[in-house]
Amino acid sequence: MTLQNIRVTVVKAENAKHGAAVGDCFEIHPHKIVVPPGKAFPLYLLSAVVPVLLEKQTTTDPQSWINRKPYLLGPDAEEQVIVKMEIIEEVSQ
Repeated sequence: MTLQNIRVTVVKAENAKHGAAVGDCFEIHPHKIVVPPGKAFPLYLLSAVVPVLLEKQTTTDPQSWINRKPYLLGPDAEEQVIVKMEIIEEVSQ
């Protein structure tokens, strides 16, 4: 089975009230979450990301919606927080 290491990065945070800032990020590796030194990722944004992480991590079809549409809106539309999910590496399990 091939899994993808994924990086999730805040790319827009215009009216963020929960501490999101452009550049905040984390990475999903098989069986763990990695937050780079000096970076953070607001917990409330996880509610927008977690439901699609497994799909992004396991889908290799380039025509899949999850690979064609890498951006997700945060859970509060008024905050205008957008994150980008990108594949950084393939890992064979």
